[in-house]
Amino acid sequence: MKKEFEEKDSTTDTAEEKKKEAELEREVNGNLRKKSGVSHEENHHHSHSGHRHRHHRNRKPKRKNFALEIAIIIVVCILILALMGLATFAIIRYIGGKNLAQNATTQAPVMVKDEEPEAEPESEIELKEGEILHNGKIYRYNSDIRTFAIMGIDTESTVEELIKEELGGQSDMNMLVVLNPHIKKLQIITINRNTMTDIQRYAVDGTYIDTVPGQITLQHAYGTGGTDSCEKMVSAIDNVMYMIPIHGYFAMNMGAITKLNDAVGGVTLTAIEDVVHKGTEIHKGDKVNLLGKDAFWYTKYRDFRIAGTADKRLERQKQYLAAFLNKTKDMVKNDLSLPVSLYQIVAEYSVTDLTPDKMTYLASEAVNYTFDMDNIYDLPGKTVPDANNVHEEFHVDEEALYDMIVEIFYEPVE
Repeated sequence: MKKEFEEKDSTTDTAEEKKKEAELEREVNGNLRKKSGVSHEENHHHSHSGHRHRHHRNRKPKRKNFALEIAIIIVVCILILALMGLATFAIIRYIGGKNLAQNATTQAPVMVKDEEPEAEPESEIELKEGEILHNGKIYRYNSDIRTFAIMGIDTESTVEELIKEELGGQSDMNMLVVLNPHIKKLQIITINRNTMTDIQRYAVDGTYIDTVPGQITLQHAYGTGGTDSCEKMVSAIDNVMYMIPIHGYFAMNMGAITKLNDAVGGVTLTAIEDVVHKGTEIHKGDKVNLLGKDAFWYTKYRDFRIAGTADKRLERQKQYLAAFLNKTKDMVKNDLSLPVSLYQIVAEYSVTDLTPDKMTYLASEAVNYTFDMDNIYDLPGKTVPDANNVHEEFHVDEEALYDMIVEIFYEPVE
């Protein structure tokens, strides 16, 4: 019993000692907190708050990294798509440029005058291919130039309607658009509708009849109004223009003028002549934005009863074309697909060998070229009545035309 009591007493003493040690420890910790000025609750709150703060700081960089990764992925995708788009555009542009070069009607002009003087015996100048001797100087044809025949057909019908009716229609507006990459200029040569040249006549079934002198406007009518008519016109133009290489053509029936004009919001100009006809009333000096039928009649109307009205109409057409080209050139800077879009609007009224790849190439080139009224050249010559005093004929000044072709299509050899 004694031993048992002693063991129990020893256990009690140990418990009391631990109790005293715990109280002493609390007292010491309390003194330490008082000295630091932080209560137990504050210390606990601070620890909890600090824990949340550290946890918050650990999560924020993760969100930033995640957002950054997403942004990088988006930018990379956009760059890939942009590069793909640029690559596709570059390929189409390259193909278009290559196809245009291969589409030329000839390799170089045939600069032989009707009455070419014999060369001086003592002359030992050797000319290379594409070179000519003019006024004592050697010139070389600029083979980088691209030239296009533009035709306005005197009908409001669609091409399909013309072909069904077997009426080719006369080509009342004819011009060459010249793109010169060496000087970054767009130049235009207008060809009078009454220009006299050799006209190939064909029967309705396409059988060749003969070749006779006639107004160039008639050549288009000796076809169906489709591709064959355009190709015949290109040949007639080449015959007048010393066989210069023509890289493509675009013919549009005049019925499409209002659609094309209104698709760009109209064309603004100052009228150079009175045009009063079928509801259109425009007076010389009026500043107008041509819309609808006003655009149509300003470019088409002429009084057949008055001599020289074809020449005056040509001046209006030149003015309109210059204003139209300058407006669309600015629009193309923001949308290189505009030429294709405009063509789609007037497609049923048009015939062309310019495919979308060629149009893309031309749009990307022409947008950087300069153009104004000084870049428009008239085919040199004069208008005279025919032998029966019934029709007008335009006779080309061959010497002046030769000089003009050298100026536009050739470069001096240094």
